[in-house]
Amino acid sequence: MFTSTVFNALAPSLAVTSAQRVEQRRLRIILLAASSIFLLTTLAVILGWHRTDYFLLHSINRFARRFFVLDYGIRTIERDMFSNLPLLTLVWYVWFKYTHVQVRAGILVGVLASFFAGVLSRGIQLTLPTHLRPLHDPALHFQVPFGIDPDSLNHWSSFPSDHAAVLFGLAMTIFLVDRAAGWLAILCATIVNLVRVYLGFHNPSDILCGAMLGIVLVLMTYGLRRRTPVLDLFQAFTRNRAVFYAVAFYVCFGIVTLFTDFRDTASGFLQGLHGRVTVPAISAHQGDEIIRGKRDLPRTR
Repeated sequence: MFTSTVFNALAPSLAVTSAQRVEQRRLRIILLAASSIFLLTTLAVILGWHRTDYFLLHSINRFARRFFVLDYGIRTIERDMFSNLPLLTLVWYVWFKYTHVQVRAGILVGVLASFFAGVLSRGIQLTLPTHLRPLHDPALHFQVPFGIDPDSLNHWSSFPSDHAAVLFGLAMTIFLVDRAAGWLAILCATIVNLVRVYLGFHNPSDILCGAMLGIVLVLMTYGLRRRTPVLDLFQAFTRNRAVFYAVAFYVCFGIVTLFTDFRDTASGFLQGLHGRVTVPAISAHQGDEIIRGKRDLPRTR
């Protein structure tokens, strides 16, 4: 069965057992399958094959805007506290549960690979032709759930999903260390991304491709946990525990929010350089209301 622990599989002084060979073979199969799904899904999106997306979206969207409580509850699940944070919590759980150096090095490599999966996903979004989100696809006649701004994310392509890339990358990182926690992480990542489909932020193909991207990058870097330079670098990072955990907290907070503040700042700066941002004038009274939280900041254009 596919239940052997990673700790035993990582022990460098032991000969590779038949169970470990089976483990490695199954991980290669997962890597091959995930890579194939990623490539085929990308090809389908480039060629404009949206029939499956539309069928699934119409099936899900028929429940939208019927009950406010349902839409609001689903919208709540998408918030960082209930979506991204549980995955990082499970990362910290396996980090403190397993103290073996190679296991912890593998966790650190997996988290970094998940982060870069999100970065690569955003790069693909900017490279490929724009893939409209369900919210903005006129061919779908999408029924917008209660509480969702129809103009949300209308300047960003949706394919592939960077949320899915990061969350499924983290889930695979956890799965490689602890099967029980890993299955829970995969369940959490699946629910969160299905919620984003229901809310109209992503097509099913966006989620599928993003998920495969995160899994592929984590599995491709999985072998680095045994490399001497990686272990040396890991030990150098963790030598000063206070600094390491302070930096780790900051980075994990950024991953939870997908570095939204950094992205918004960079986007606003670039738009400002191109003269595309204008800030509406506000009165002193309006400014006072904004400070007191009674009025939102005016939107930039």
